[in-house]
Amino acid sequence: MKKTVLFLGTFALLLGLGFLAGPVEAASVGGGAVPTVQTAVPEVPEETVARGYGIDFSKSDQGIVRVYFNTGTAAKVKLMVVKDAEQYVYNLKNGTEYVNFPLQMGDGTYTVSIFENTVDSKYRRIAGATAQVALPDPKAVYLQSVQEIDWTPRNVAILTGKQLLSNLEAARLKNNQPPVLTGKDVVNSFHGHVIRKIAYDYEKIKSLSYDYLPQIDKVLAEEKGICYDYSALLASMLRSQGVPTRMVKGYASTTDVYHAWNEIYLAAEDRWVVVDSTFDAANFRGGRAFNLEKATASYRKLKQY
Repeated sequence: MKKTVLFLGTFALLLGLGFLAGPVEAASVGGGAVPTVQTAVPEVPEETVARGYGIDFSKSDQGIVRVYFNTGTAAKVKLMVVKDAEQYVYNLKNGTEYVNFPLQMGDGTYTVSIFENTVDSKYRRIAGATAQVALPDPKAVYLQSVQEIDWTPRNVAILTGKQLLSNLEAARLKNNQPPVLTGKDVVNSFHGHVIRKIAYDYEKIKSLSYDYLPQIDKVLAEEKGICYDYSALLASMLRSQGVPTRMVKGYASTTDVYHAWNEIYLAAEDRWVVVDSTFDAANFRGGRAFNLEKATASYRKLKQY
């Protein structure tokens, strides 16, 4: 298999950029409700729309912070999420709805800031908010729709997953087997579908933009993608069925370039397993045997979403 290449603007850390001070927006912190999956599109308050940006921690107990940005600027805009010495940096685009970002660094104090490029590598901070986050269930983070794993119940990919499970249940009934599916059944079904349907797109990687984000229905329709697409598609499908799934970025022992894969939580076994559908798809198409679960030691995790 050719080596997988992935260049993402979200991993261009802002540490070396020159920041200029700017106004700071106050945060609102949510209560201690039982975590749920946020799939409905929340209405953006009029004052936030008028200002052009907003940072909303009201769903922090469900593992997400919601960010609105729509100033009309043509400049590059970054979102930085910081807790203690750890940070995640994302690209922001003008839009008319909130975008969810994960609070995946555990309980504690989070600071979320919006930076706008001014000149060269210099950015100014135009908004910021700080909140104390306490997650009733840390795994809830990995059930949500977020910027890099963007899904709704209406997505074709999600509806396809529901149909796959319906077909599996029907087949079991026909064979006089219990129709109840386990988490591992769901994982096997969705993973098998992804590796059979999606081929690696060697041309796409040559012209990937710095702010590229996977569109799961587009990937499924075109039946091709890069490792970023494979991991986003599988994570979206599994999350929609209540299976906590991480997208992970870093390095695999089988390649020396940046890579993306998944970690999936198996509730019955109370453990996370490493799954790499990009390499599994290549092995499947090449007629080579492989195990769905990969050795954790073969992967070096840098970021997880």
